[in-house]
Amino acid sequence: MTQPLEPSAPSNDTRSALEQVVTVIDAAPCFAMLESRFGIAPHTFAGLCLVQSNPKVVHIVNADHQPPLRPAPDTIGMPFMRIKMIHPKLTTAAVMRFGNAATQNVLASAEKRQIRAFIARQDIEVSAEEAANFTGRGYVLIGYRNMMLGMGFYAPYDRPGQTVGVVQSLFPKAWSVASDRNPFGEADVE
Repeated sequence: MTQPLEPSAPSNDTRSALEQVVTVIDAAPCFAMLESRFGIAPHTFAGLCLVQSNPKVVHIVNADHQPPLRPAPDTIGMPFMRIKMIHPKLTTAAVMRFGNAATQNVLASAEKRQIRAFIARQDIEVSAEEAANFTGRGYVLIGYRNMMLGMGFYAPYDRPGQTVGVVQSLFPKAWSVASDRNPFGEADVE
């Protein structure tokens, strides 16, 4: 026979429930980096905070979130940024949620052929017109019909020509679609 759970004793801890479960970090440097690279204004994240429960990923969560103390949650919030890298990288979920606020280093209306390649984790060549708001080598956001799909890494070419650079797809392997499949549905016609 199981015993009923006893209520936990009141805590003298003055930290918020969120701070008792995870480490709330200073979001200003992360948001400043996003503003610098992508033009995403910090007010986009009003009412949200960044928390860290493991050394690799920072999560974003409502600032007034009240998680249960017991059982301890495995994770809190949406994975937001991978930080154990030379250059921290937004997660695909974060790009999908906040990418529409970007004003630079974004290809918001890629062509279908480019999206097919991107989703198949292949490189995409971009023209000068498509790369007009790219500020140089680094992460770029990729979208279709202004719906953000993920992140790529832009490398400009050192040669003159019709294309100015290539975007390496960083689309998640688990979500990718084989290059011989049509991500737009079987009835899709160019």
